Amino acid sequence: MGFFMKDTNSSIIRLAPSLGAAGLLVMAGAAMAQNAPGQVTVHLSGGLDATVYASVPENFEPDLATDQELLEYGYPQRPDVNNAEALALWERAVHTTRVPTDLVERPGVYHRPVQQLQTSNATSTSGNWSAVIVDGKSADFDTIVGYWAVPNVASQVAKTANGYSSMWVGLDGNGTSDLIQDGTSSQWVGGKAVYNAWVEVLPAAETLVSGLTVNPGDAIYATTEYKVVNGKAEAYFYMTNFNTVKSISVTIAFPTTLKYTGQSAEWVVERTEVNGSFENPLPNYGIAFMDVAYAVRTGSSTAYPANQTPSSVGTTYDVNMYDTPTKKTLSTPTAQGPAVITFMWNAY
Repeated sequence: MGFFMKDTNSSIIRLAPSLGAAGLLVMAGAAMAQNAPGQVTVHLSGGLDATVYASVPENFEPDLATDQELLEYGYPQRPDVNNAEALALWERAVHTTRVPTDLVERPGVYHRPVQQLQTSNATSTSGNWSAVIVDGKSADFDTIVGYWAVPNVASQVAKTANGYSSMWVGLDGNGTSDLIQDGTSSQWVGGKAVYNAWVEVLPAAETLVSGLTVNPGDAIYATTEYKVVNGKAEAYFYMTNFNTVKSISVTIAFPTTLKYTGQSAEWVVERTEVNGSFENPLPNYGIAFMDVAYAVRTGSSTAYPANQTPSSVGTTYDVNMYDTPTKKTLSTPTAQGPAVITFMWNAY
């Protein structure tokens, strides 16, 4: 570690305005119901339930909590105690201020599975992902972690067309129809830069978490987890902005129409799909960094680094983003160590 130094599609449905400890609201067709103190359930438009975790019991200490207590109060699972770097970052993240958040659905905005994937002996390319993918063999991944600085896209060529990019961690999406993920977006819309934090469980669209404001250069810690609790499958998302010292915690029910496989884990810079196309210009983000990039298998605490996962667990692919019509390479990942990735912008 140590490297860190609303456009026209947003706010279509506002689901959870000003979550407090006792909010009982129905707004824009989305019902909210109070759960345990500090937890509110939101009924999303696609029929899935989301839970926002805000406050926690007074004097609650994540360092001393059991795995069950961490799950109950919306904290990410504790890393392997033998992974000092991952554990230190987790401890920083869980000792920030947890804040409530609005959930704002964005119809027409999607973070899709890898598209137009072509793999040869030397290189893998995709139309929408610049990524490191670990594709499991016998592995079922249920946790992924990443730590990055929000890419700055404020310096674009004059009159550059609208462009949409996102940086995220996710599970599945490589050869599967299911995908759960959370990340940040760095967009160039209407001649200005726009930055957001979001979560997504396909096939639903992107859902902004407005309680976590992000700006270029902010240090973001994000985890995506898949858990089955009392027979209910859910995606767990925890995001921290270390610059503001704030975190959000959200779970979304996993669709019963899909099967979760846990086959792949991925760390991605992406051309976001907007209004049916991901082939908009990729904003010039320069160089982006991701650290503490690791994934965990179901029933294990072992952290497998993105660039150094044993071949017995999974196959690692570095994927270059390639624009089919122009034949340009748009973005490339490079390993800088077992769990560090740099992404380089190449062209619009």
